[in-house]
Amino acid sequence: MIGGPASLPRWNEVALSAREVCRCPGRGDAALRSISLDVLNGQLTALMGPVGAGKSELLRILAGAEQADGGAIESRVRGELALVQPPHGGRLAGTLRSLLRSERGGAAAPATRSRRFATLDEALAAGPALVLADESWPERPADELEGVTRLREWMADGRRSALIVSADPVAAARADRVLFMLEGSVVGDLERPDVAEVLTTISSLSRA
Repeated sequence: MIGGPASLPRWNEVALSAREVCRCPGRGDAALRSISLDVLNGQLTALMGPVGAGKSELLRILAGAEQADGGAIESRVRGELALVQPPHGGRLAGTLRSLLRSERGGAAAPATRSRRFATLDEALAAGPALVLADESWPERPADELEGVTRLREWMADGRRSALIVSADPVAAARADRVLFMLEGSVVGDLERPDVAEVLTTISSLSRA
């Protein structure tokens, strides 16, 4: 693994914990292979990787919106969890204010109340404790950087957390931590990286 293990120091308070989360491939979704990670309170974590690496599948499972085949997920946030996904073909219009199920197949899903939103603006306005944003940026690269800046402002009190899927190395370098996925596994982990470190890791993974 590049950059060390995907777990974080235990003296920090954990907002969301996943242990050995896995899912078999199917229905056009990527497989997930025994993923373990922690999201800390007050921390912005970026998730990077090529198309098909399993980033979106992982976020939906962490939010309790989809089923995993094994593993455990524990949420310790004091408040709601927001999953942000952009509209796809008009099927997701506005905010879907549904309470997600607490039991998901072979994996224990977070018991925290979760809601799904179409935009980052809607999610932040609802005041959740944790945001999971799945490539919820418009098409211009500058929009992702602006979204990360807004998230950092929203997290300024140190009691809120975010995990985002990122495609922009400059925006990802604004995160406290960057995780890299490849073929359903977390294969890289950088703490407070600069842009050069992010780009170097991406280049290393592309040659793996």
